[in-house]
Amino acid sequence: MLKKTKILLISIAMLIMGSAALHANPLEYKNAIGIYGMFGFSNSGLQYQRWFNDRIGLQSQVLAWYESGRNQYDDPEYEFALNTQLLFSLFKTNFGEKSGTNLYAWGLLGYYLYNTTDYVDGSSLGVYSIRITESICNNFVFGAGFGFDVMFWDHLSVPFEFGFAGQMPHETRISLTAATGIRYRF
Repeated sequence: MLKKTKILLISIAMLIMGSAALHANPLEYKNAIGIYGMFGFSNSGLQYQRWFNDRIGLQSQVLAWYESGRNQYDDPEYEFALNTQLLFSLFKTNFGEKSGTNLYAWGLLGYYLYNTTDYVDGSSLGVYSIRITESICNNFVFGAGFGFDVMFWDHLSVPFEFGFAGQMPHETRISLTAATGIRYRF
């Protein structure tokens, strides 16, 4: 009899906890962490997202990369980027109880540091190449566009973003860009 009572109590507890999870709404989770990549720009890396209310949110990405020289003649290469996007929600939709979408506009500001090494042809001196200068480049990153977040299985989300992004003053450019990633919402 005691064994049946334990099984019954465990079953009731699991049913209560399971039914609470079935009624959760992915749009109610205000935080998300994950990995994110913007094609062609330094706005990539680990990401944290926070929605402050139903309309305004913020997400930040950080990228750190270092590669030592492959041999004694190669210089190490490194990159560091820290970017922040201001998000403004335009439209939200629930699809059932465990999935939904969020359409939003975004504005991007950030910092991108990297190094470059310039070489010249050294064949007239009997060597392959001569290193001339190593430069550290500090860039300002900016952009604006639209995105939508597809949320499923209650906690997972996949963002799709598109817009224009640029960097300056080194290798100044502005171009159409796209981004995606995967995040865990909590």
